[in-house]
Amino acid sequence: MTAMTSPRRPLPPTNRGGAIRREPARDAASWTDVLVALAATALAMAVLVLVAAFAGENVAGDEAGRFWALLFAGGLGLSGLFLLLLGLVLLGEGAAERGRYLVPVATGVATGIIVGALVLDGAGRGAVLAPLLLLLLATPPVRQGVAWLLRRSRGGQRR
Repeated sequence: MTAMTSPRRPLPPTNRGGAIRREPARDAASWTDVLVALAATALAMAVLVLVAAFAGENVAGDEAGRFWALLFAGGLGLSGLFLLLLGLVLLGEGAAERGRYLVPVATGVATGIIVGALVLDGAGRGAVLAPLLLLLLATPPVRQGVAWLLRRSRGGQRR
């Protein structure tokens, strides 16, 4: 079997299976970071509801309320786990870069703690939806904009 070559441009590098290998962008935000942030939100809420089910007084209905709180925490935990695994699978080779998870996990945990505390406190729908805006920090357009502002401010201070 002969490979086709072109005098103008070389063939792209390939993996063992013959798929074209793409170099992952270093420290670049991707939409899979949103999945990681949602996973961190779900896992943080699951831990908060789990702690409240055993130690808190905010769980109404005694044993039945505790059962539903545990079921809710279990559902959140499983959802968070599957979202995290899906995000890592979609990242592919970029999943090994540990530094890329700092912003998504931090925004997810902060959102999960705030939303979980508001839900346990019995806050209204508008109050619970407002902290979800923190998850916008995990989206690529917002992260790239913040990075651009930080680079610009650092560049302005050097001059």
